[in-house]
Amino acid sequence: MEKRQSKSLKILSIALKVVICILPILLLFWILEKNFVFSGKRELVYDFSEDNALISHLEPWERLSPILEQDGIYFQKMHDDAVYFDLEKKDPFEKITVQITYKNPGATIFDLGLRINDKDNYKKLPLESKLLNTSDWNKVEGPEGTLYQKNNDFSSLEEFYTNYPNDKRILVYNFDITKYVPKEKIEPTLISPLRHNVDLEGIDYILAHYTPPDNVNGWTVAKNTFDYKNAYVDNKNTIRFMLAAPGLKEKDSEIEIAEIKITLEKEPLTFEKVITKARKFFKI
Repeated sequence: MEKRQSKSLKILSIALKVVICILPILLLFWILEKNFVFSGKRELVYDFSEDNALISHLEPWERLSPILEQDGIYFQKMHDDAVYFDLEKKDPFEKITVQITYKNPGATIFDLGLRINDKDNYKKLPLESKLLNTSDWNKVEGPEGTLYQKNNDFSSLEEFYTNYPNDKRILVYNFDITKYVPKEKIEPTLISPLRHNVDLEGIDYILAHYTPPDNVNGWTVAKNTFDYKNAYVDNKNTIRFMLAAPGLKEKDSEIEIAEIKITLEKEPLTFEKVITKARKFFKI
């Protein structure tokens, strides 16, 4: 009996020593992963129920309601054309994906902007276009985007580029037509951006690089991705984003924002890369 107890105590002692040895290693790895993101991916969420250390509140406050709660979901209403939030910059990444969960009953266009310089200019990417969501025009899709056409004139984007209709009016939405059609074939006066108050009378085509949002439990979920290198970092070490809904104030409408999710991505840091970096650092 005593031998069994002694053996059990010995096993327990060994187990405790192993745990004591492993715990600091696991803790160190957790701290390093938090700071250096070996996996190459970091996700941050601000859901309005509590503050996030790296994602700021929406601002300016006078364009927003107080934070509200309904059925356990916290949200804030924007009632002006643009509001902003900041992300504190930590490590350099390659891509920034911003996902917004919201309800938008009235705004025709809802865009996401990334500040790109100290002049307060923003690179805008689409979150939602109600016009495109409900369009009954013929659609031709390709890897670079979608052609919406009033009449069924073209069967592919390649055919459209080759036989470019330079006498027709075309709207563009997050689409650079000069990448696919020579500039000398384009009549600039017939190309216009897709705006919130657009009149489709006289418009023949729309070119858009746009993915319609999803609907999840009654909320709209939309996202888009920016190149990290395009982000302007201010003297507070923050990156600024804009949520833009042109015409929202004029319509006396509101958008409810329930969640901001930011995914930062870069190439994973493998063991081989760590060794290579160490060799370079120590000049081995």
